[in-house]
Amino acid sequence: MLSVRVIAANGELDLEVEGLRATVRADRPDGINAGDRVVIVLRPEKLTVSDTPVDAASGLNGVTARVEEVVYMGQTAQVFARAADGARLLARTPNTMRIPAPNEEIHLTWRKEHTRIVQP
Repeated sequence: MLSVRVIAANGELDLEVEGLRATVRADRPDGINAGDRVVIVLRPEKLTVSDTPVDAASGLNGVTARVEEVVYMGQTAQVFARAADGARLLARTPNTMRIPAPNEEIHLTWRKEHTRIVQP
């Protein structure tokens, strides 16, 4: 879960994730307006681990984080990472993909429709 501030609320939301220097896009639920504070929830299996930052033209959301721990779970690995604001993120990735090492800087990306909004 990440605490964010809504910076624009048109057909979709532009969210500023404090401490991450990132803007996240999400579908707009009713009753949320610019200036509101909300929490976003990301499912671990919807996050993709990448070596490169997200390209703004791709339409994907992304944050940079540092790997704290990797737990191998058979066909998948759980990658626990810490973002600049201290938020702990979990990505579940197939073990057929490159698995990052602890203390490695990674980029986590996800699609707009996978951002879940929770009002505090």
